[in-house]
Amino acid sequence: MLSIHTNYSSANATNHVKHAHLNRNSSIEKLSTGKRINAAKDDPAGLAISMRLSAQVQGLKQATQNVESAEKLLVAGTSVVETAQTILIRIKQLATRGSTDTLTEADKKHVSEEIGQMQSQLNALQYTKIAGYQPWVGDIHTAQTGANSGDNISFTGLTWSTYSPFTTDYKSLFDAEDANLLDTLEANIVAVSRDIIGFDAAFANRLEKIAKINDILTIQLGQSVGNITDTDFALETTKLAKHQIAEQAGIAIAAQANASANIVLQLLN
Repeated sequence: MLSIHTNYSSANATNHVKHAHLNRNSSIEKLSTGKRINAAKDDPAGLAISMRLSAQVQGLKQATQNVESAEKLLVAGTSVVETAQTILIRIKQLATRGSTDTLTEADKKHVSEEIGQMQSQLNALQYTKIAGYQPWVGDIHTAQTGANSGDNISFTGLTWSTYSPFTTDYKSLFDAEDANLLDTLEANIVAVSRDIIGFDAAFANRLEKIAKINDILTIQLGQSVGNITDTDFALETTKLAKHQIAEQAGIAIAAQANASANIVLQLLN
């Protein structure tokens, strides 16, 4: 039907041009930002999933930093204990030297004094602070090692003041010529290696494995987020070409539809 009040063909063509134009702009936005989801309207469900996964990724990254901090703290603490063990080894060396009768009483007094100095240094180590943190008071230490509640590990720190290898009065035993002093020192040196250094090394290995797992999970979840939110350039460039053609064709058809009014004039003539 020919009408001068309503041009249905022109309105229909113009509507198609409008949608093609909006689709073209959407494709340009996705290609320019590299993101498939630039607003919630693009994919509400996908946006919600990607935000949840992104939160997990950030949580895992922070957990990895926590693990690395705990590992460094453990290494620093182990170095202090290794220093203590070195002192015990030195005390044993001195006690062995002082146990021979070829030394004069004056010589033994010098040995006793050095043992006393070594023991004082051993006692002072318990007050060592690592970045303001004092680990030798028997507290329970917990490290958040994952992105979720319960993803943590705990261990009870050494109570230096009650640990026999570090609190034994070696100077008094030496001065009293205790026959078991050397055996006591040997047993205590072995105990330190077993109870502290060995435990710390095993725990550090555990932390290292947790950090590696977190890194793998971070990469995998990051890929999942990318699959949801990132633009597929091959697909989107194809869509852009289609929308551009549709827009240009729609404009041409709309122009022809608008020209149909001329037919009415020709009929009137």
